[in-house]
Amino acid sequence: MGSSNEELGDEFPKIKSAVLFLTSEVDRTAYPEKTYKFFKNLNKEVPACFLSFKNIKHNAALDIYKTPLSGGYDEEAFQLYARLSVLWFDAFLKGKKESLKNFQINDALFQDIKEQLYTEKDREHEDYPSYDSRNLE
Repeated sequence: MGSSNEELGDEFPKIKSAVLFLTSEVDRTAYPEKTYKFFKNLNKEVPACFLSFKNIKHNAALDIYKTPLSGGYDEEAFQLYARLSVLWFDAFLKGKKESLKNFQINDALFQDIKEQLYTEKDREHEDYPSYDSRNLE
């Protein structure tokens, strides 16, 4: 759902599964504030987490094999997104609910992630938080 920010709607009300949003303030293909609108408009019953990181371009977290076509591979970004995706899948596909601690802002496991989140208060387009979540128990 990444590109065409101006044309793409901002809600999928029928989603019934857990949703993880990973974005960055420098993403000019899928604006993070538009991505946050998806988060806000999700079915309120589903588990969801929104994270906006510092300085990760749109394609930076793609694996090294796909990047020559799309540009921007960043090993650290790839490792971060891959680790978070695996933890999310562990929690919701394998039922390892302890993995959710990594997404809960008050848990010690979240501190590694928290340090990498975007911290500026002034946003280019609209205000949005660097972190938001719901139903992560």
